[in-house]
Amino acid sequence: MSEFGAGVICGICLGVPLVTGVLYLIELVLPTLPDEPKEQ
Repeated sequence: MSEFGAGVICGICLGVPLVTGVLYLIELVLPTLPDEPKEQ
C-alpha cells in the first residue's frame, strides 16, 4: 500500500508541472495563431 501511495504522490508531483507547462504553452501559442473566420 505504501508503494501505491508513493506512486500516487509521484504521479501528482510529475503531473501538475506537466499540465501547467502544457497550459502555459497553449496560452503562449494561441494568441500567435491567426483567428479563424467564424462567419464568412
